[in-house]
Amino acid sequence: MKKKGFLLQIIILAAINTTWGQQEALTTQYMYNKLVINPAFQSNESKGSVNIMARDQWLGFDGSLTSQVLSLALPVLSKNTQFGINVKRYSFGITKVNAVGLNYSYGVKTGSGFLSGGLEVGFRNYMFDYTDSRLVASQGIDIDPSIPKSAINRNNLNLGLGIYYRTEKFYLGVSSPYVFSNALFFDQNTVLSGEFKQILAMTGYQFKLNSGISLLTQSLVKLSTDLPFDLDVNANLIWKSKVEFGTGYRLGGNTNGLGESLIINGGFHIYNDLFIGLAYDYPLSDLRSVTVGNVELIARYQFERKKSNFKGFNPRFF
Repeated sequence: MKKKGFLLQIIILAAINTTWGQQEALTTQYMYNKLVINPAFQSNESKGSVNIMARDQWLGFDGSLTSQVLSLALPVLSKNTQFGINVKRYSFGITKVNAVGLNYSYGVKTGSGFLSGGLEVGFRNYMFDYTDSRLVASQGIDIDPSIPKSAINRNNLNLGLGIYYRTEKFYLGVSSPYVFSNALFFDQNTVLSGEFKQILAMTGYQFKLNSGISLLTQSLVKLSTDLPFDLDVNANLIWKSKVEFGTGYRLGGNTNGLGESLIINGGFHIYNDLFIGLAYDYPLSDLRSVTVGNVELIARYQFERKKSNFKGFNPRFF
């Protein structure tokens, strides 16, 4: 069964051959907050959760990307239904993005597993501050007609869809955070930037090594029109469901053949309901000459809802 589980992950990922990429802010510890990339995710029918993530990308690089995400999964009376909300903030150079997504998911028990589908209605505000003093133009900011002289705001409404299946040791999720393509800027008939259709697929399998230690292998693939392929592969050792440590590899749009980054991450449970995780990405791309890497912190708190007769699965991952 272990070999079949691992082989299934490879087959799933190899079968996806469309062009993919990243346009949502990158998160290394996606496995601890799947709601942010798949609205169908339901971690445990008897609990709700609050997830906070903060990431500094390209440390040491002026105007680098910073992101903060707050996700809330709300338990409701029905064991098969869950509501959620994602609040996101990204900042990169002169660009700031504020986003809110409202999620709904419904699931059913299927044999030894649980299958759910979900949707997200998302609103995003983009602000481009062309008055930023860091901007430089060859002709001078004031006399270059192609550069606006003020901050510009763009608002977009989009729809996200997802499907998610899990058992006690295996999960598979496929989602599309952008069902529609929305343009932000045009140049005559050409779209210069915008939200492009995107699909994400994630899968994981947990191997029990002995009575106290297990190995969790996970993968995330990102595909999008007009953006490069992106793949994360991770392996974590888990000790007594309380402490974990792992490593990973990210293959992004870099062309030097080394990939995008190596990943080290770890986390521990404080009591049973509070989890803290930390990750560091060491850059392998050409950006390593200007940055020392990326750091990410995540915290998750789970809380009980009205008692349910349904026995849920692994509340941490599946």
